[in-house]
Amino acid sequence: MIIKVAVIGAGFMGCNHARVYSELEGCELTGIVDPREAARSNASKFGAPFFSSVAELMAVDRPDAVSVAVPTGKHAEVAGFFLKNGMDVMVEKPIAETAADAVRLVDAAKSTGAVLMVGHIERFNPMVRKIREMLETGSIGRLLSVSTNRLNPSDRLNDSAVLDLMTHDIDVIHYLTGGAMKPLNSSAFFVGGLEKHVTALAQAKGGALCTMNCSLLYPIKRREISLLTENFLVEGNYMTQQLNVYGREGMEAENMRPFVKTEEPLKMELNHFLDCVRQRGDPEVTGEDGARVLDAALAIRGLCSGGTA
Repeated sequence: MIIKVAVIGAGFMGCNHARVYSELEGCELTGIVDPREAARSNASKFGAPFFSSVAELMAVDRPDAVSVAVPTGKHAEVAGFFLKNGMDVMVEKPIAETAADAVRLVDAAKSTGAVLMVGHIERFNPMVRKIREMLETGSIGRLLSVSTNRLNPSDRLNDSAVLDLMTHDIDVIHYLTGGAMKPLNSSAFFVGGLEKHVTALAQAKGGALCTMNCSLLYPIKRREISLLTENFLVEGNYMTQQLNVYGREGMEAENMRPFVKTEEPLKMELNHFLDCVRQRGDPEVTGEDGARVLDAALAIRGLCSGGTA
């Protein structure tokens, strides 16, 4: 079965979706949609027709499925249109800008039987999947705390550090612990009324203490997670997919050195989405999962206090 798929939004993530779809077997990239004429060259790179609106795309060919990679404030409108018309949707994270919009998207998918998957890409990072395997088998003992750093420079003035960055780590913690966290406190540095550098404290399902740091002001890029368990310290690097395990004495645990097969998370994620489209199965990251992440993120934003510039 060849799945006809379109990408809505030709920014950074949209172009990556288009690239991966153009490389995958079993699907045909039938269009890239973006209202900006400057985005037309992006479509030509992947051999796909370019459309300036969803209406133009639909007038030519109805896709089986779409990736929605438009600005977050447009998620509800764009993803909602396709879901209400029975087309399967992979929407980039966060699922929406408001909790009410997230609920509407989930309800729209249920009403038409469409697949709704949220693009929390780090669930498909082999390093994260290995950590979950280690926790599930009990090989590293009970989880006591999780610390994350997701830091990078950015000149995008309208981005929220919590919605743009911390939602990744909220979802990873939900994935690793099997449930939603309880935000406890947060502090932020604000620029232009938006939080740009944030530290948040939360309690994970099962009781582990979580400290999450994210920043759009950092001069270098970092993507790290550390887990303290009863017996070990586990440190992971999202970018290199490297995982190290240390014993209580501070030495690397030679007998616990995990093997992580490096793979591109986005390719794994979109392959999984296409499998769900074919088999009509539930995705690993459901609309409900995305809504729970958004709930935690909005709670953290609500708790933020701090300085301004």
